[in-house]
Amino acid sequence: MMNRRGSSMPNSPLSLARLLVILMTCLALAGCQLWPFKRPGSAGEQPPGQPGAHTGSEVESAPGADSIGRAMTLLQNGEEARAETVLSAILEQNPGSPTAKLLLAQIRQPPEELLGESFEEIEVRPGDSLSAIAGRTIDNELLFYSLARLNGIEVPRLLRPGQRIRVPVVEPVGTVESPSVPESGRQDAGASDQEQDEVRAGAELPATARRLIEREQYRQAYALLLSSARAGNLQAEGDALLARAAVALAQAACRDDDPGEALKALNQASPWLGTNAEEGPFALQREHVEARFSLGRAEQELARGSYDAAFDALVSARELAADLTETHGGKLERVETALIEHYHDGALSAWRDQRVDLSIELWERVVTIDPAFEPAVRYLERARRAKEELKALGQG
Repeated sequence: MMNRRGSSMPNSPLSLARLLVILMTCLALAGCQLWPFKRPGSAGEQPPGQPGAHTGSEVESAPGADSIGRAMTLLQNGEEARAETVLSAILEQNPGSPTAKLLLAQIRQPPEELLGESFEEIEVRPGDSLSAIAGRTIDNELLFYSLARLNGIEVPRLLRPGQRIRVPVVEPVGTVESPSVPESGRQDAGASDQEQDEVRAGAELPATARRLIEREQYRQAYALLLSSARAGNLQAEGDALLARAAVALAQAACRDDDPGEALKALNQASPWLGTNAEEGPFALQREHVEARFSLGRAEQELARGSYDAAFDALVSARELAADLTETHGGKLERVETALIEHYHDGALSAWRDQRVDLSIELWERVVTIDPAFEPAVRYLERARRAKEELKALGQG
């Protein structure tokens, strides 16, 4: 090696040692760039199957079939908003996904609508999880997040042994009605009574529910089918029967002027119904109930003097159901008449005060409610012409 003057540098032991140190440092730095880096507690260090292995934005963008698993991990970690985003994206690509629907329903619906209204208190065992408890008590591990919400548990995976929580009491499927089973359908003599009851209930469930519906015993049929659905035992025929029973209960509640009870019956059944919840009589009944709710809200806003809120609720009700005039004609007419009078009087006052834009806005609302209300139609045309003339004068 040459120095600046061209002379050779001495090969001293000290120089060789320095060269070795420099070489080793370079190799170490290069290794840092090539060796995979793991933060303490990162996903790469999670034991298999342990909750919390996937968190953050990588979950929301992850494509493929494991998106359901990622959504469940987010829910286990209490990251509800991110889980909702993932599940909504799954349903956009696959609207028929029953698992995504059930998980999303647990975020958006009160836990009582999915778990029922009868509960008992239990103590958490060592090693227990909410998924295991849901599987043990109601035969459906996917309902872990509803259990968490029911008990005010913000992070489901952080369950403590000895903690006392409420769990649903599910009535046995065979308790509503237990028809006789032919000898060919019975178990061997060695089978327990409980096993025979389970087989009998499973074999006879659709027939029993159908007979109850034919007798117009809709509430009993609904309870029987919903209990079976929560336990994961409802088949395609049972789905259709549950939808039919739910619609019948909702119609009865609407006749009793109780849309809240109607919507509750539909919401409890909806997550278990698959495509039956999105088409046919069930979907139409849901639209009707939601329209009835909007109409009721319009009435309430009118009573408070909140006319604009009442107008918005009325428009929503009419968009949801075209048959409101037939089913709730009296209530609809009262709301419409009150709003027409309010907006027409306000528009006339604004017109006299030469507030042309405001008068147009108010008359447009009147015409939205009743396109055939002749005074508003005539004045609205006049106000629009005046606005165009004023605009032309301003430009001139």
